[in-house]
Amino acid sequence: MIRKCVKLTKVQLKGIVFSGQFGAKRGQKAAKAATMSLVLALVGLVFIFYSAFFSWAYIMMGLSETVMPLMMTVSSIMILFTTMAKASSFIFSSRDNDLLMSLPVTNWAIIVSRFASLYIYETVITAVIMLPALCVYSFLCGPSPVFVLGAVISMFFVPLVPLAIATVIGIVITYIAARFKYKNIVVMVLGTAAFLAVMYFSFNISSVDETKLLQMNTLIMDMVSRLYPLAALYISGMGGNFLAYAGYLVVSIAVAGIIISLIAWRFNRLCAALTAHRVRGNFKMTQLKTGTVFGSLLKREFKRYFSSTIYVLNTALIYVLLIIGAVALFFIKDLDAVLNIPEAGTMIGALVPLLIAFFAGITSTTSASLSLEGKNLWLVASFPVRSITVFHAKIGLNLILGIPCVLIAAVLCAVRFQLGFTDIVFTVLIPVLFTLLAAVGGMALNIHFPNFTWTNEAAVVKQGAAPTITVFGGMALVFIPGAILFMTQTPSLVLYTILAVVLIILIILFYMDVRRTRLVQFLD
Repeated sequence: MIRKCVKLTKVQLKGIVFSGQFGAKRGQKAAKAATMSLVLALVGLVFIFYSAFFSWAYIMMGLSETVMPLMMTVSSIMILFTTMAKASSFIFSSRDNDLLMSLPVTNWAIIVSRFASLYIYETVITAVIMLPALCVYSFLCGPSPVFVLGAVISMFFVPLVPLAIATVIGIVITYIAARFKYKNIVVMVLGTAAFLAVMYFSFNISSVDETKLLQMNTLIMDMVSRLYPLAALYISGMGGNFLAYAGYLVVSIAVAGIIISLIAWRFNRLCAALTAHRVRGNFKMTQLKTGTVFGSLLKREFKRYFSSTIYVLNTALIYVLLIIGAVALFFIKDLDAVLNIPEAGTMIGALVPLLIAFFAGITSTTSASLSLEGKNLWLVASFPVRSITVFHAKIGLNLILGIPCVLIAAVLCAVRFQLGFTDIVFTVLIPVLFTLLAAVGGMALNIHFPNFTWTNEAAVVKQGAAPTITVFGGMALVFIPGAILFMTQTPSLVLYTILAVVLIILIILFYMDVRRTRLVQFLD
């Protein structure tokens, strides 16, 4: 069984790492691999920089003992957030389930291979976050070789429990939703609620005793333990308690092992229960309606969008967080006291355009919309319409979802911070331009990095090249002007004007690229 698990895991990993390269010509495949490698390297460098910088800062403040436990907790919560929406779909809703079940492989082999592929993917992320912190800590603090070895070994156990918990949450949400008529809507609502609940719990640390503010090590250790109870064992273990360290490793293996065993035991039943659809029996013939070509294509895009739970949770959820954040800012009058940061209100008021733009810039439905056509691409390409009309419908979906949310957030923030006319203009203009760039740029990137051979939607929605470039490209376009605004005396009016010009140029260039594309070229 081990050999079969290894082979299946290799296939799963190829689908993640080499997304969008199957079926491409040799030269194109090499170019796409090089581009994807460059993007992943840049993303890795960003994570490494922030991990090393914050570790150095904590050590300089005399908080060296908190570095590794804090990074372990950050990694665990990030894995939980990023995996909660895709774990259940990745494990149970793959398009190759029927094929695998017809092969001489056991449910154990299928489940273990899928968990293993997710585990390897998340372990790399964990290493990118924790290894730089460990290197900085080792260089500045000179820990013993036993400590370094223990920290390295523990990295391989960090993803186990978050993956297991995320899978259970996904199974529960999907199972409950399967009992309702509108399954996907229920999954989206429950998934959003679960995400917000975990987020609220993670940040609800105000109950920490304020008398400990002078004892920062104790405060942060308490905070980490509240965020992630298993971290208490990790903290004690890294402090030299061998039994606590062994307990952390054993608990991690036990939790993951028990959940994998239970899923493998009832895999067929779970697949049937989680992929069930409730069919209406009250069909009635009504009058047929006609509409414009663009309207029909746009309606088709909306149906495809809301038919995919992971697609919605990976995009619409960000807009929900944007609205929640804007409403919270609107009603919180004393931000300085709430955040415990002097001049926090003034600082946030100056950065409002970039804060809203951050959410708009990392949210793109178009970066996966073409790939999600999958094997049905030939049908879309055969439509008696121009290719650009199809692309317009996909871009239109992104704009219809994003523009209203951006405008609502901009209005709330403009009223809350009593912005002047010029500031209001940029508070609206910059986020709207970011929304346009995410829509048009995501479409262009998906054209250059398509993946029509996926077996699971998570491979193109969360792990594809186009979504990855879109997300981190959007982050870079926000962080760079934000850093310039903080570190220099550049007037915000000048900076935002330059940023608006850059965004308009990028939008035009991406749109010209989209217009030149023909759908039939993907059928070769």
